Amino acid sequence: MASQINPNDINGAYPVAGQDNNSQGFRDNFTNTKTNFQYAASEITNLQNQAILKSALPGTTLDNNMNGAIIANVQLQNNTFTATSSRSITGTGGNITVSAGGFQPVTVAGGGAILDFSGFPVGYGLSAVTVAFGMTAGQTLTFPSSVAAPTATLGIVGFAIAGGASQFTAPATATYTFTFSSSNGGLNVTLTENNAILRPFNPTAELIQASAATLSPAVTYSNMSIATTGPTASLGAGVNGQVKVINNLNTQTLTINVTSYGWTGAGTLTMTGQGSVTLISSLLGTWIPTATVGNVAFA
Repeated sequence: MASQINPNDINGAYPVAGQDNNSQGFRDNFTNTKTNFQYAASEITNLQNQAILKSALPGTTLDNNMNGAIIANVQLQNNTFTATSSRSITGTGGNITVSAGGFQPVTVAGGGAILDFSGFPVGYGLSAVTVAFGMTAGQTLTFPSSVAAPTATLGIVGFAIAGGASQFTAPATATYTFTFSSSNGGLNVTLTENNAILRPFNPTAELIQASAATLSPAVTYSNMSIATTGPTASLGAGVNGQVKVINNLNTQTLTINVTSYGWTGAGTLTMTGQGSVTLISSLLGTWIPTATVGNVAFA
């Protein structure tokens, strides 16, 4: 808005030196000066209450809360999102307060946590929070009904629907980072896994020594070091583009039953003696052999 202060209301040529001056001129100048001071005080107060400030004014606390006001056509440089301090969640204590910060690192304790969300702003368009979950293998995150249940085609290993709720079970000990976004105050929340693209080609490995074991689809290398005779293992479906390498380190004949397989037969993979097989998962989670070392048979 234009300022109401008008310096032209003050007669700078009054009073005139060396002659009698009508007192009305003094009164007019004093009145106009007072009026301009009132305008100035009002406008300065409005600026103090409404302007964006770099630091707090004397005797005040900095508060640049925009209350949903639009800032348009702006160029940002070296901006950051507020990060909260790392904290631990477990059981029903899995509240994520979106308004606390755009990035929130948490450590999952116990068997897992049941998540719920609060603090999504209402009426301001799309808002989001990124959460980095530090998890150990086998821990489970249970999401509220507001979170859209992902499908296998999204390629998020470890997701399943249990008891009508979507769940994520950590396939390996790692940090899993998800972004939760909503455009309607948290009534519907969309989930995106930030580091999912890294997992199909990651260098993680597991050492299998049990005579009957389940291989993790989320771990690239399964190194089989089994001393007993006739060991067996099973491998569940993968996700599109995922790579799985199985190494038989001992001389025993190893039999692996594959849930979703891309060859003719009953889904059995047999490794006689030391050797290796590399599988890659197709769009539907079907494992297809791409390379073998040693005596490997598919039936």
